[in-house]
Amino acid sequence: MAEMLEESNKPSKPNGYFDRHAAQIDAGAQLIGIEQGWSAPVAFIRAAEGFGEQVWVPGCPETVLSIWLSGARTSCRWGPSAGKSTERFAYTFQPRGVPNHFEAKGPVTFAQIFLPDALLDSVADGLRPGSEISGSLRDDLIFKADRELNARLATYLRAARRGADVSRVEMEARAILIAERLLARHHGLGPAAAPAEQRGLAAWQLKRVREFLHHASHQRVTLAELADVARLSPFHFSRAFRAATGVPPHRYQMLLRIERAKVLLEGSEKSVSDVAADVGYANQSYFARLFQAEVGTTPARYRRERRI
Repeated sequence: MAEMLEESNKPSKPNGYFDRHAAQIDAGAQLIGIEQGWSAPVAFIRAAEGFGEQVWVPGCPETVLSIWLSGARTSCRWGPSAGKSTERFAYTFQPRGVPNHFEAKGPVTFAQIFLPDALLDSVADGLRPGSEISGSLRDDLIFKADRELNARLATYLRAARRGADVSRVEMEARAILIAERLLARHHGLGPAAAPAEQRGLAAWQLKRVREFLHHASHQRVTLAELADVARLSPFHFSRAFRAATGVPPHRYQMLLRIERAKVLLEGSEKSVSDVAADVGYANQSYFARLFQAEVGTTPARYRRERRI
């Protein structure tokens, strides 16, 4: 079961399309999250001179959410949304299989989040068992305003900018939240929880998940692995875990990392940078900010105070 869940949660790799398409707009653009195993990779792109027909394609190979960040507005040049343009910091939805005919008449910076079919279908099945809706998302909702989805996208992009320091569990859980909101708008798949989600995890499930995280708090754990421990789908597990603990899985994992860091700071001679790396953070500065936010003091000061 773990292997099946892991396979279904592997990110698609739109590298060929992305490399060809993005290179015409921003030669420095990179797709973030492929190597980290994110289910929804991200790119931050700057079109210094705007863009037009030179980047149009007859059909998107994958569902994409584009988020305008700054600069000129982007307008649609096909279908029911022809003539409409982006709002400030809002998203533009590009369903898989439909034309990608957009135009920006001046410099513009935007982000793109790629949503693979495996992610969309797994969330749809969680909302309504048996649903397979990828490829049937509505092209008349390309510019449909949705403040809640905008907020979830903004949170996802902030997390993505942390790069190597953001956990895979967090990015997978946040991708599920994006897909859930998108499907609610396009297919009326509501967020009604199943009884198991409403009451959270059973005692044995919570015990096994906690034990698993305690032994792997510093490793690259996946949401699928945690869900498999509880014998649930990743979608249902995310909801049930939060109902049981009051926090999402990635925050619980982060708190365990901080606790492990405190033990290492008190009981070893490792440098702060080595402690950060040991608990899963490549960036010492980010680790220090996170530690101070949770503990109320810096890692170095925490060590000094415990050794007086």
